[in-house]
Amino acid sequence: DTPDADGLFMRYGGIQTAQSYGVALNEGGGAWFGRSEAALRQGHATLVEAVPKSHVEFLQSLPFSLTFGDFFFCHAGIRPGIALESQSAQDLIWIRDVFHNHSG
Repeated sequence: DTPDADGLFMRYGGIQTAQSYGVALNEGGGAWFGRSEAALRQGHATLVEAVPKSHVEFLQSLPFSLTFGDFFFCHAGIRPGIALESQSAQDLIWIRDVFHNHSG
C-alpha cells in the first residue's frame, strides 16, 4: 500500500498499531498531521518493514465482512441506502461520518 496522506490510518489507531510493532510514528512532540510527504513516506516504509510477512498475509486472507444469521459484521460501517451485498470494500474498512451520522 501507499502512505495515507489524509491521515485516516493515523487518526484511527495507526500510531498505536505502529507502536505495537516497535515503530514510534508519533515522535516530534506527537504531532503527526501536517508532516511532509517525505516524513509520511519514511514512516510508512519503517512500518511496512517492521510488520512480519505472516501478519500481512493473515490480514489479507480475512474477508471484508461476515454474516451470521441476521447479523452483519465489518470493520468500520456500511454506506446507508446500499444493499449489504453491494457495499464497497473501501466503505466496509474506512467509512466513518456518513455511517455514524446516519439517522435512518
